[in-house]
Amino acid sequence: MAKRKANSCLCCRTIGISQNFINHTPNYITLSIILKLILHQRKYFEKMETKQFKTNIMCGSCIAKVTPILNEEIGEGNWKVDTQNPNKILTISTDDTNENDIIKAVEKAGYKAEELV
Repeated sequence: MAKRKANSCLCCRTIGISQNFINHTPNYITLSIILKLILHQRKYFEKMETKQFKTNIMCGSCIAKVTPILNEEIGEGNWKVDTQNPNKILTISTDDTNENDIIKAVEKAGYKAEELV
C-alpha cells in the first residue's frame, strides 16, 4: 500500500497517493475569497466613505418604499437604515455620491433626511 502525503498551497490542496497519481481538488474557502475579490473589486480596493443621515423612515414598510430609489441612486447593498435608533439613521457607504443627491432621493420617496455631522 502506498503512503499518503498531503501538501497545501494557497489555492489548492494536493494529495499524493502514489508517485503516478495526484488528486488536485480546489480549496473552497480560498476560491470563494478570490471570487469575492473579482466580483466586488470596488468594495475591497476602493476607499469607501461612510455618511450618516437622520431620517423619518420608521418601519419595514417605509424601507420597502425607499429601497428602489436608494438602490438606483446609491447601489444595492451600500446603504441601511437603523429603525431601532431614535434618530432612524440612514448609513451609506459610498465614494462618489453627493449628500444633496442622497437627500433628494429620500425626499423623492416621500421622507426627510438631514446629514449628521
